[in-house]
Amino acid sequence: MRTRIRRLGISQGVVIPKGLLEQAGFAIDCPIEMTVDGASIVLRKIGVPAREGWAEDAASLAAEDEDLLWLDADLGAR
Repeated sequence: MRTRIRRLGISQGVVIPKGLLEQAGFAIDCPIEMTVDGASIVLRKIGVPAREGWAEDAASLAAEDEDLLWLDADLGAR
């Protein structure tokens, strides 16, 4: 695919077609790293470290999970 560098205010840029972004696995607000490799500009997704945010997500789910309410129930013998 050919395109041109365009003026964007005081910067320059290129428009990357949606299909190309999807093919590469990029999404809106996806953090990326931009590097220069010889005469090429390379974009790479920045991976989220494994388990990042798990503790916060688990705490949030536990706070919202009605199925866990039985843990506080009075289960005394009848």
